Amino acid sequence: MYVLSDGKPDSSCSLVLTETEKLTSGKHITIHTVSYNCTDSVANDFLMKLAHQNRGRYHLCPDDADALIIGDFLSIDSDGDEPVLPSFEGDDLRRLAQETDNLRCFRKQALAFREIISVKHPETK
Repeated sequence: MYVLSDGKPDSSCSLVLTETEKLTSGKHITIHTVSYNCTDSVANDFLMKLAHQNRGRYHLCPDDADALIIGDFLSIDSDGDEPVLPSFEGDDLRRLAQETDNLRCFRKQALAFREIISVKHPETK
């Protein structure tokens, strides 16, 4: 099940979480949540709890989705600087950002190893 919302429910957040837990207990129901156009941290927190309580994933649609070009995150400019990743609240984008940071670290290690090898064995360049 997917819940798309731009804010909190009309009733109590804790009541919705409690009732949802009762209704889904013992059943194989997964609830994913998507928050869009929402800057209310309480509403976003509620949607995250609802998803995680029901084995789902929480997604937050950023304001400027066009800025989320993953290829740009992996690039390095001419000065050797890497673009700064935005702080993501959604589960999948946060996980992707963590993997991107890991990739950057591995790439730096590979470049360092390559430099060491090329110094010791110049014929391998």
